[in-house]
Amino acid sequence: MQDLDPKFQALLGQLKEYYILKEATIFQKLGDLLDRYDKHTHSPQHLDFASIALKAYQLLEERDWESFANFFYFRLDTQIRHILLDEFQDTSILQYQILRPMIDEILAGKGQKEGRSVFLVGDSKQSIYGFRGSYSLLFDRLCADSRFHPQSLPHNFRSDKVIMDFVNESFKNSIGGYEYQALPPESPAHKQGGYVKVIQAQAEMLEAVSQEVLILLRAGIEPSTITLLCFKNDDVRALKDHLLEMRENCAELQGIEIVSDADMGLLAQKEVKIMLYALQHALATPKHQPYYQACILKLLGLNLDTPLTLPPFTELSPYLFTLMQELGLYSPGACYLLELSLEYTNALDFLDTLEKEKPAFGQSNTQGITLMTIHKSKGLEFEHVILVDRLGGARPDTNKFFTTYQHGTMQVFYKQKHRKLVDGDYKQALEEYQKTQEREDTNVLYVACTRAKHSLIIIQKPDKSAFKSLNLNPLQRGSLTRQDKCLQDELKSCDCQNTPSLLESQESFGEQSDHLRQETPIEENALGMLFGIILHKALELHYGYGVNLEEAQAYLTHHYGFGGIEIAKVLARVQHLQKAPQFLELLKGHMEVEVGFKIQRDIWRMDMLLFAGNQITILDFKSGEGNLEENRAQVQGYRERVGRIYPHAHVQAALIYVLSNQIEVRPI
Repeated sequence: MQDLDPKFQALLGQLKEYYILKEATIFQKLGDLLDRYDKHTHSPQHLDFASIALKAYQLLEERDWESFANFFYFRLDTQIRHILLDEFQDTSILQYQILRPMIDEILAGKGQKEGRSVFLVGDSKQSIYGFRGSYSLLFDRLCADSRFHPQSLPHNFRSDKVIMDFVNESFKNSIGGYEYQALPPESPAHKQGGYVKVIQAQAEMLEAVSQEVLILLRAGIEPSTITLLCFKNDDVRALKDHLLEMRENCAELQGIEIVSDADMGLLAQKEVKIMLYALQHALATPKHQPYYQACILKLLGLNLDTPLTLPPFTELSPYLFTLMQELGLYSPGACYLLELSLEYTNALDFLDTLEKEKPAFGQSNTQGITLMTIHKSKGLEFEHVILVDRLGGARPDTNKFFTTYQHGTMQVFYKQKHRKLVDGDYKQALEEYQKTQEREDTNVLYVACTRAKHSLIIIQKPDKSAFKSLNLNPLQRGSLTRQDKCLQDELKSCDCQNTPSLLESQESFGEQSDHLRQETPIEENALGMLFGIILHKALELHYGYGVNLEEAQAYLTHHYGFGGIEIAKVLARVQHLQKAPQFLELLKGHMEVEVGFKIQRDIWRMDMLLFAGNQITILDFKSGEGNLEENRAQVQGYRERVGRIYPHAHVQAALIYVLSNQIEVRPI
């Protein structure tokens, strides 16, 4: 046996060499293919985003260009004092290698400018884009770098306590170094609740999902606040088809839209389609108009022989606005289309741009039950989440290559069966890659569970479940509570026919070169200007959208907390304003905040507008006294322009000085 051992070891060495040579041959052929591809993408018109990053890296790493690369980074370094990289867990090795010289320069404390910084923001638990090239371990390694000072955020501002406790309990053993999340100290009372349910589907999965949807609807949950998260696009399509088929015979689903992420583009919204068909009808020849009319009638749910009278076409934006009034089209999508049209005077150019750019439309604006994949939900949040197990099997790993990143170097391997038996380096790299894949699978579950704000329902299969690593048992905690829709949603769906519009009677809506009218800031320093911005945002949240000051403080702290302004002092002024009799006397009728209107080529914005019968009141808030004459002239300009738009209304205006020690109301 001892005589055979050296020969056996030699055989293992030859097998290892065989695998390495085979890998080298594959890489050589792949390199030839990439060279051919590169010849076809040399033109700037043919570069995609990944190619731009690759070519930037190649340019800076070429030996012949070493002096150029040093000069490039030197010149760039003199212009940059601070680097902030958000969602750093999704950064690829290539992207980091491009930025690394600048980061190293700042961290070394060298350069012409002092007081510089590198700020990385991310969460390695939310790294789920490894298939796109992201490398989450890079973030962990930089956090361990002595040049950085890592700081964790312990508070969760999204989920209710029951959901947060469930997530902490479920992932504490599945994610290494997991840090517990807690509610912020100033959280309102309703955040102490929440609802979590884990069920194991005993019957068919689609049927189990539909039953949970019905339970939410029977509890009074608004359909537009319900989101179903799936693992694959095929699962989204299957669930949508099932719910649509079920809707035909289910009274509780009647009239409820079933919306997948593919339906979330602006052009996919029903009311937007109606408006665009009407616009095409207005521009079409008489021969083609019946087609567009039939499309409009079908979308309106009317018989094709129903008489339909559309307004005559005059100008683009006034036509769309009149159409909205006559057909009752007031959805967020319709309003957004009208907003986009303000930048165009030519209707054909407007239609052509929409077709080319296909504008996106936020998930929060959808009017129905939403379905999407977990990967597409990252960065979003939903009131009520139903997390659905895979309807089929797990997606097989079909990648032919895998990479590792050690000591600043990335190494690529070609997958070969049984190579791990004879090649220790390959075995170690493969095991690291597999651990990364398992970690990313767990991260997908974490991302899915943390999308929920008020309720989370998990439906898992009895066998081959995607949730197997969490060892979840059936449970039910908390209670379903119907969340009142915020005032912002109510305003979006209000009866706009009873609300005066500053778009009415406009003669020209200008072109894309139109600009926001810049007002002269009254504050003399940057902190004073920032204080005014925060005050206006607080007033907008509170009076425009009905957000109480407690919740507004969390929002303002999140967005402006690093600006050097004490948010509590801003809100203290709002509280003084709420008690000022002169101000409260003006709050009559229907209120609108941050109202924009157009005069020729200027876009003006008013802080608050009040409609009470035939009277319109304009209020402009100031956080400092500044130049009184300029302030008066500014508001007087508002009053004159609104008066021209509404010649039969009585228009009055006032300056509201929200000062630290008093509230002053000065009529104009």
